[in-house]
Amino acid sequence: MGNDTPDQALFYCYLLNGGNPFPLQISLSDTIGELKEQIKAKKRHLSGIDADELSLWVVKLPQDEGDGYRQEAQKLTSKVPKITKDTSRISEHLLNKHEDGFIDILAAAPNDATPLHHQVTSSTYPKRTEEQI
Repeated sequence: MGNDTPDQALFYCYLLNGGNPFPLQISLSDTIGELKEQIKAKKRHLSGIDADELSLWVVKLPQDEGDGYRQEAQKLTSKVPKITKDTSRISEHLLNKHEDGFIDILAAAPNDATPLHHQVTSSTYPKRTEEQI
């Protein structure tokens, strides 16, 4: 972690449904809103949303060799409190240093912020007309 200073620290973030965990060099005195901007800048496919629409959770999630961490990350979004105050300082939430092999921050775009489960809706199965029945 050689780049850590008293105010700067390296953490790993995982964007739900958005690839692999990635490193973020974070200034602990920055706000959560600034952290969201940094995450958005790292992930180009987020260019169509406002950074303040991202949801964040602080976790200590082991990144295993397989994809198990992806499913566990999805479950954690309903178990761990979401960070709701964009004006709060990062240091209020991320007190510990990053541990190798762990994900520290979960992020989700607006459509990915709820746990995955299949919902049957009228758009899933369109209504049939009388002639089709």
